[in-house]
Amino acid sequence: MPLLDLALSLMAFPQNWDGSGISLNILLLPCNDPTARLLPSGSGPQFSGTSYKLQVVFIPGLGAPPVDGDPASKVFPINTLVPDSAATLFNKLKTKLAPTAIPPTSMLGVNIHKALPLSYTSAFTFEQPRDPRFFSLGEDFGCSVRSKDPKPLEPPPPPTVSWGQIMSYILRQPKLAAAVGMVYTSLHIAPLAAADVGNGGWLYVRFDPASDPYIADLAAKPDLIKLFAARTPALTAGRQLFAPLLFPVSQKTTPPAIDEANIEVQEYDDGFAKIVHCFQPTSADASLWPQPMLAFRSAGTMSRSPSGTTGSSMARARPAPTTCRSAYWAIA
Repeated sequence: MPLLDLALSLMAFPQNWDGSGISLNILLLPCNDPTARLLPSGSGPQFSGTSYKLQVVFIPGLGAPPVDGDPASKVFPINTLVPDSAATLFNKLKTKLAPTAIPPTSMLGVNIHKALPLSYTSAFTFEQPRDPRFFSLGEDFGCSVRSKDPKPLEPPPPPTVSWGQIMSYILRQPKLAAAVGMVYTSLHIAPLAAADVGNGGWLYVRFDPASDPYIADLAAKPDLIKLFAARTPALTAGRQLFAPLLFPVSQKTTPPAIDEANIEVQEYDDGFAKIVHCFQPTSADASLWPQPMLAFRSAGTMSRSPSGTTGSSMARARPAPTTCRSAYWAIA
């Protein structure tokens, strides 16, 4: 399965257009043990402590989804030397936390619900969620919790963590994320002409093909590494940029359709979040509410259906560091 093969994702998050170039942050996100080879039987290096030669690629125009190797691409080499502390920090985390692998679990028939509080549904003309399978209104969440049999005789969950949980913790600490070589900020690519950006485009990061250390590994497992591109709107005068969604960069000349996600991302072309609201539970029993609902929320469309815009095909990011709970806040 492609998702089970994925070991490393490369993501670009544009920040600003100054009239001649784009400032961006990038995220290199390993999925498994960063101190081991991406492909255990392969020849490519481990992520931990490895410096890569990377390129930022801008594809002018939005007439088609992003394809790596597009002949119209503008390519910019970037300097991303991994910090000296990276390998040491990963080794310390591995020794201290002793992460264990979580066996794959089938999610067939499982729906994950998001609670929509009154502060959100009152912030705009809300009628109903786009897809009721994925959202709860009113007291649905609390009722679901109270209806569960607590089964006190069941043993507590094992006190273990996975590498995925550790990566999530790291991304909540911007300095740590930079120190281990996952996040690189304040990068800038230029020059880009008005004709290049005037009709929008796609921005992503990739390994320099001349020195890609995983070419042989990718030949054996094509889904080992995935690239994700940000969609930039038509640009003229200087302005800030915001990528609420990232799109998969295809290696094929006929990429997958992304119509629904394209419609959603266009709502953020002005670079701002859309619905700002504040929520605090009326009940003293905060355990009946998801923890993210206890904090200030600045979000775009909480009632969006995840079908077609998340999972293996999309990566979701959030706006400003001070207002969002996503693990991507350190780099978005």
